[in-house]
Amino acid sequence: MVPRQQVASYDPTKATGAKLSQKLRAIFEATRAQFLADVGSIPIAQQAYRLRVLQRIERAEQRGNAALAWPN
Repeated sequence: MVPRQQVASYDPTKATGAKLSQKLRAIFEATRAQFLADVGSIPIAQQAYRLRVLQRIERAEQRGNAALAWPN
């Protein structure tokens, strides 16, 4: 297992990663951009989708429909 502190040392947006080389900064930015693009294409990863699902569950619970609220 890798500790969070070790991971943070390679994140240029964190104080511990402030002195990263330009090469590692470029790799970090490219990887982050690719990750955000990939995650954006998955609907469940989007906050709006998750909020709609939570609202649907809440409405089902209010109506007493537990089966609809927590499908297996």
